[in-house]
Amino acid sequence: MIKNKVVAILLVIAVLMLASCSKKPEAPTTAPSGIGVRDTDVEQNVLKLPYSANDSLNPFYALTEVNSQLDATLFQPLYRIDSNYNEVPVLASSGKVKGNMITVTLVDAKFSDSSPITSEDVVYSFSKAHESNAYSTLVYPIKSATVVDTQTVVFEMVGNNQFGLSLLTFPIVKNVTADDPKTVPVGSGPFVATSDKTLEKSSVNTNAKIQKIELVDISKAINEAYVLQTGDISFCFDSLHGGSYNKINAVTRSVLLNNLVYLGFNNKDKAFADPNVRAAVACALDIEKIAQNAFRGNAVATRLPFNPNWSKSKDISAVLNSASALSLLEKSGFNKLGYDGIRSDGEILLNFKILVNKDNSFRVDAAQMIADSLNDLGMRVSVDKVDFETYAKDIQSGSFDMYIGEVKLGADMNLDAFFFDDGLCSKGIDPEGETAIAYTDLLSSNMTVEAFSGVFMRDIPFAPLCFRTGVAASLRGVNLNVETDKWYSDIENWSY
Repeated sequence: MIKNKVVAILLVIAVLMLASCSKKPEAPTTAPSGIGVRDTDVEQNVLKLPYSANDSLNPFYALTEVNSQLDATLFQPLYRIDSNYNEVPVLASSGKVKGNMITVTLVDAKFSDSSPITSEDVVYSFSKAHESNAYSTLVYPIKSATVVDTQTVVFEMVGNNQFGLSLLTFPIVKNVTADDPKTVPVGSGPFVATSDKTLEKSSVNTNAKIQKIELVDISKAINEAYVLQTGDISFCFDSLHGGSYNKINAVTRSVLLNNLVYLGFNNKDKAFADPNVRAAVACALDIEKIAQNAFRGNAVATRLPFNPNWSKSKDISAVLNSASALSLLEKSGFNKLGYDGIRSDGEILLNFKILVNKDNSFRVDAAQMIADSLNDLGMRVSVDKVDFETYAKDIQSGSFDMYIGEVKLGADMNLDAFFFDDGLCSKGIDPEGETAIAYTDLLSSNMTVEAFSGVFMRDIPFAPLCFRTGVAASLRGVNLNVETDKWYSDIENWSY
């Protein structure tokens, strides 16, 4: 894939941007009896969803999360991603990846105005996605889209990627209808915008069980959870990106996000240039306790850099033995303890700091737990809690020993930000190291996911800790299924 600095920034800024929250989080709970609103407060077959009246409903111009998420109500993609991160055909009847080329054949389908969906619409939609804030990060590995015939499109990627079909989840709109940010393009989704605040069930795509969606402006609200608890909206989602959770008196569901939290190493440090030292640190970490205690249960522990639900890696064994930590250090000569109790090889002291953004309590607590575990090994590790600006600057300048980071992965589990030398997560990682080379082979189909995972576990260029979860909250009586961070991908099956 392309070594694209702009895209790397986009991938990681979402990682680093944090809401300042000082209130201690509580684990999300489900309230079986709902939030206390009367049954009559829920209008039958009318779903009330949050949106921002100050933002566009055109998916290629939407800037807020609440408006971007609504694209699944109005439009359909070529593929959607299920809870196991498999590509599920929607407007595609077939797709094939060969090298850096993707060939897709369309199903016979119509837009809401009854006009047929053709390859020209797909190419137009791709061009809009490529230019947009919301989708440019998703489609950046694709260089171009070309019409072959009315039902066939060929996408050229900038490099090999055997998981390329996972990139084709951008919304398909009718040709030339998405140029104005003030208008809603023509789509083929289960609903049609009949006014600025109302979505009606489509007469063409008639599978939806809900008849009408009312959009409720929450742009001036303190938070969505409060609006939900008043009964003014039927559903809201909290990604917990700020590092805290405020209990919602509602029916809640935990949703595994594709946000990887990891411990980064600076391999320019002589100690961390040694894979045995990196492996020793990883072995010493009780990631299950970190997920449960530091993240208050709002995370799923992982040793691999892939989502635990990903079908291509979920059955791969990735076990590290905590008892091996000390022997790995001694294997590299760190078998001497000074008068101050710090382990060394006679020259290099294992004396480090963990850099962390002080505004995220989840990560601060994780950093402290890691420091405690490493101190038990004879290292001297402290936590350097700094503001976001200092945190980001120190990472980019390489002024760190270790740091707690987070990155939102794509559905193709793209790790470019780590293994290309201009990716922001790549600081401290050898771009010519064993895992970076294996990653190129993985993308080119010259290596399986299992084989790559074996190389990763041996080299430990960084130490995965967990994937975070978010909270989907709804009124009592709303039957819904939210499995990924695409909230409304299954909205056809929502009901009362």
